[in-house]
Amino acid sequence: MRTHVNEKWLRAGQVAAKARWDSMTPTERVEKSNIKALLASVQTPRVRKLLSDTKRGERNPMKRPEVAEKVSATIKEKWGPFFSEQMKRSWRDGKIPFPWQKNGTTQLPNTKERALLNILIEAAPTFRYVGNQAFWIGLCASGQRRNPDFIDGPQKKAILLHGEYWHPKESVEIEEQDYMSKGWKVLVVWSKELRRKDRPALLLRIRNFASQLS
Repeated sequence: MRTHVNEKWLRAGQVAAKARWDSMTPTERVEKSNIKALLASVQTPRVRKLLSDTKRGERNPMKRPEVAEKVSATIKEKWGPFFSEQMKRSWRDGKIPFPWQKNGTTQLPNTKERALLNILIEAAPTFRYVGNQAFWIGLCASGQRRNPDFIDGPQKKAILLHGEYWHPKESVEIEEQDYMSKGWKVLVVWSKELRRKDRPALLLRIRNFASQLS
């Protein structure tokens, strides 16, 4: 008695089945398969709950780093060039305006920005909030456009509020060079400086920056 499947016969059967499937019309495929029954079963509350439970918690394969990384790489490789070209075409056709072509968003200052704004009202009232993409500078030396957080337009001074985690020193240096390449003076304020114990020193820095002659 055979204890295994002949792989040659198996492949031949698979090839023949695929050929028959490819030769069918969409209507014939539905009639000759169990697609309707499968779709009907999936729509029942019981089966939908079972399918949902199989992907919950640690059973979700996307929570495994190696699976998520492989899926991400596959999507980027297969769809990255397509979506990139589609986005470029939309910009060229004027369907999507660039951020610097807009008049700003309805985004309000976040908690850190509000704290700094309150300090500026006291120490440097000529500065206004533009971190909602309401004001852009560029093209700069790096080839990028820059959206500062606060500006004193007539004095061409910009204040940037940066979080230590998101802004490494190297990127901040490039950013400062970009502003200076367009004739702007820039002051970088770090989030940790907003702590109450550090605010006296921050107030002094801001006042000195605001009073500097252009």
